[in-house]
Amino acid sequence: MAEETERLDYSKRPPDSQIMQSTMGCWHARIFGSVTACQRTSAGAIGDAWAAWKVKNDPPGMRIDWDAVTGHGFTVDTGAASIRENVVAGPPALGGSEAGERARATARAAAWTWHDRRLALSLRLGALDGVTNWPAALTWSDEQVAEVERWLVDFAVLPEVLRT
Repeated sequence: MAEETERLDYSKRPPDSQIMQSTMGCWHARIFGSVTACQRTSAGAIGDAWAAWKVKNDPPGMRIDWDAVTGHGFTVDTGAASIRENVVAGPPALGGSEAGERARATARAAAWTWHDRRLALSLRLGALDGVTNWPAALTWSDEQVAEVERWLVDFAVLPEVLRT
């Protein structure tokens, strides 16, 4: 993985995409050779472009992989820390098998859910004092993320992951 893990900005279009307005006033995204459905705003077209982009790309700092024992999952590697989450037990995506490709797509969707929850949390933290904890937040467990989310509501006990 790259030493610097990119923090995506969903208000801008994803790489290799175009946002355009048709003569009918609809907004569309052109990505991977396709044009998305009509949207009333450019923000809607950008959202469609990101949805299409995520289907074909792993989140920054993460990769989808298969393990013979645990099946499909994803690995987070920020350079400073690395973790692996198992998502789908099953066969590897050998020879483009349909079951393997479905498992890989499920693992990729889970990786994006993991990534986006932590990205949103890092942006909330950054709004407080400018410290986003990115990309370290990518390696936080669901329990650690929930603890930080609770802290952002009640500001009671500073979570362990924020003490270092």
